[in-house]
Amino acid sequence: MKLNLEKSLYKAGLDDKEAEIYSYLLKHSGGTPTEIADMTNISRSTVYKVLVRLSIKGIVGESKKGKKRYYFAEKPTKLKRYKSGQIRNIERQMSYVDDLMPKLEDLYTTSRNTIQSHYYEGEDIKKIYDDHISYDNYEMLAIANIHAVDAFWQNYSYWKSYIQGKIKHKITTRALVPDTQSSQGVIEGVYGDVPKWVQPEVKKLPISFFSFQGEYMIYGKDRVSMINLKEGSVSGVIIVDKTFNKMMRNFFELVWLSQK
Repeated sequence: MKLNLEKSLYKAGLDDKEAEIYSYLLKHSGGTPTEIADMTNISRSTVYKVLVRLSIKGIVGESKKGKKRYYFAEKPTKLKRYKSGQIRNIERQMSYVDDLMPKLEDLYTTSRNTIQSHYYEGEDIKKIYDDHISYDNYEMLAIANIHAVDAFWQNYSYWKSYIQGKIKHKITTRALVPDTQSSQGVIEGVYGDVPKWVQPEVKKLPISFFSFQGEYMIYGKDRVSMINLKEGSVSGVIIVDKTFNKMMRNFFELVWLSQK
């Protein structure tokens, strides 16, 4: 009976020690903290804390017998009154939540539509290139000063693992590069021994178009990276936004279609 009562009290919302002590007080018409601790095998310090919680809930009363504090269970209807009060509080809180919902939804939508950006410097720009090869089955679009890219990466073994990442994730590439005699040689040097489908389809633009030492990369479903490879100020940013990604893709296509 004891265990069943405590289990039912637990289901009614009391924690296990609250249920055990409240059950004891009901059965024994009350007791001192020391008596309760001895009979329930709960430490006296814990008993005191639990009795305070039960008193605040209004289901346990306190009196004095001589110099000792004595605790007793209030009428069982007090437990029902306490739970009814909880329900009223929850209903009131739910009403506040309902009133807040339009504002919360608006804030959530606004934050979701905010462009995210991630900035990197120095060696950390490898994280940008790692991000390029973190997505499967897509076409990467590049506007690259390929000479600056080659000059930066020629001393790094990372470039080979980058190409392998494109193979693994089935990433194809179209690229706009400077119209110079050496551009094709750079591309062949980087991609010469990989499957043909991985090798970028290239169109060339006048060298004057590439006054920057770096590259733009449009990739994934919602990402654009801009990388500055100028010696002494290597840095880059990833912009995460579907609309911006689409705008840059459209710009790339306009330039691509204008070239033979």
